[in-house]
Amino acid sequence: MAERQSDQDPIINDLREWMEKIDSSLSVLKTPTISGRIYPITKRDDGQKQTDVDMNMQGDGIQNALMIISTVLFSGKGDTIIIEEPETHLHPKSIEVLVDLFNYAVNHLDKQIIVITHSWDVLKGYCSDVGQGSPRGNQHEEIKPEDFKLITMADKLKESKIQEYKISDKKFADVKNHLKELWG
Repeated sequence: MAERQSDQDPIINDLREWMEKIDSSLSVLKTPTISGRIYPITKRDDGQKQTDVDMNMQGDGIQNALMIISTVLFSGKGDTIIIEEPETHLHPKSIEVLVDLFNYAVNHLDKQIIVITHSWDVLKGYCSDVGQGSPRGNQHEEIKPEDFKLITMADKLKESKIQEYKISDKKFADVKNHLKELWG
């Protein structure tokens, strides 16, 4: 990903907005070329000054979240993006931001997002949006039920079973119990 030249580019504005939802002290992500080497930098704002911070100096969760945000926003319209375990090293609030980003990409950017996860924190937002869970509130980007499928895979006693698990008619606790049984 190369830095865009204009702050007027809507993708840069979207990138900043989603970064700040993960960590309010992050203000920009850029990839300068120095001595032929490209490396990403974030800007940290401590209220008094901004400091460039090499991505290698950020925590694993921030690195993971920013890579996912960048991939989703900079991929082409209509692309399919497969993300394995987006929850790795993330706080549950940051996971919820990523769920909102995935929904935003489907609803507004014409993208298909496939998430592979073992995380209840990733799936519980969808139980509220699609299933019979409590509403998440209007500050969240909801997915339309027709745009969501939960595919489960069970591998027990040398028998693999892949199937769609419909959550639209299920209560929150029923979905959670089903997934607990699958995940062990």
